[in-house]
Amino acid sequence: MANSTAYRFSHISMSLLMDDMRFNKGKPAAGDKIPEINMVSTTGEQITWQTFSGKPVFLTVGSMTCPMTTASIPVLKRLYRAFGNDVEFLMVNVREAHPAENIHQPSTFEDKLKHAVELKHEHLIPWTVVSDSIEGDFHQQLDTKPNSAYIIDEEGFIVFRSLFSNDEDNLYDALEAAATGAPTPQIESQAMVKPLTKAMGYLPYVLKQAGEQAKTEMWRVAPPMMIWGQATSLFGSQTIENRGVSAALLIVSVLAILAAGLYWLFS
Repeated sequence: MANSTAYRFSHISMSLLMDDMRFNKGKPAAGDKIPEINMVSTTGEQITWQTFSGKPVFLTVGSMTCPMTTASIPVLKRLYRAFGNDVEFLMVNVREAHPAENIHQPSTFEDKLKHAVELKHEHLIPWTVVSDSIEGDFHQQLDTKPNSAYIIDEEGFIVFRSLFSNDEDNLYDALEAAATGAPTPQIESQAMVKPLTKAMGYLPYVLKQAGEQAKTEMWRVAPPMMIWGQATSLFGSQTIENRGVSAALLIVSVLAILAAGLYWLFS
């Protein structure tokens, strides 16, 4: 087992953020067996893979302080409406992505299960939500990404994985194939630009909910991302999923104007 202090971190770092941007080598991918689970759901039910026998499973991981998780919920609900009759949906509550004074990193399993309950209730999630162990045994076997998604066939083998659960187009195509028993169009997506852009509108809200520490640390380790997130507040009339695009265009325009001004000034 990996060092528990390292897994249950109290402060975000650039190395953690960079690690979130790609799947790690040697971790379960398409064609591999999904690690076993034996977890407790938010209703107290013991959940194993046998609970879902007979259907493919769509597995996502997430936490209360993860902006990507919050951004994924509307996407997942749309996918659930489209495929929930043919595919079992399961969310695993893992370590907090941005622990702070309001939502801390759990120190006991009871705390972690409470976070899973809050996650389900906060977002009105209609499918099963379970809690990983306090040391993240399943998460560490799988790959410690904050909001990855996996589609698992009836035999327990991974047929598709996505780095982020709001990667809607790729997940839709893969779920459509899984629901009909067809091969998935691709076996993996590590798309970042579109998922991150759709999530930027959620960043200020999620970090504020976590606590001042979360905001301060993100300003320290990822100021460009924080500027992007803060800029989305200028587009409150738009849907929250669309604000990231508008904010990005605004920032690019401002930078272009500044660059042109500097060129004119020093030419």
